[in-house]
Amino acid sequence: MDYELLIPDYLNDALDENVRVEFELALSSNPELQARVAQEREWLGAMRSAQSESSTEQNVHLDFEPVRAKLQQKPFSLLPTFNPAWGYALASVFVVAIGYFAIGISTEPEYRTLTEPAPVVTVDIVRIVVTDYAAIQSIVSQYNLSLIQQYPAALTIDVDASALSSETIATMKGDGRIKLLQHIESGNAQ
Repeated sequence: MDYELLIPDYLNDALDENVRVEFELALSSNPELQARVAQEREWLGAMRSAQSESSTEQNVHLDFEPVRAKLQQKPFSLLPTFNPAWGYALASVFVVAIGYFAIGISTEPEYRTLTEPAPVVTVDIVRIVVTDYAAIQSIVSQYNLSLIQQYPAALTIDVDASALSSETIATMKGDGRIKLLQHIESGNAQ
């Protein structure tokens, strides 16, 4: 219990009997509380003597609760109070955003637009359309293909045809993971 808050009520005899007994017990064993009560009693005496000089009434009862409530009230502010946790959260969001943009920047675009010039390829190309994304990596490694270009949205890859034998091409045509196998002449891969 915060006994310092009870000092004005104790000095004005406004405490309940049980609370007053508990307060006096704490007062007898706490020198700091005794000093604070003496200070408040002196201040109250000065206030009462000043009041008695200005008025004819001798028994003044001072009520400190409205004053205490005003002093404990937080001031009005349109801005929220700063919480250090908000600073940490804001800093972490900033770091994640910087990391996202730093990683997201690549030297080569993932997709080409129609206005970009098509790359010139000077080798024979075989275009392969597969059944799913997982099949791309396994087909490239199984048949030891030289990947020229991958089209992720179309499940399509272009590979170098110069390293493929006719037996390898026949085996690839029978592979269930490959939907389409098409030879493209040398030149542009588009």
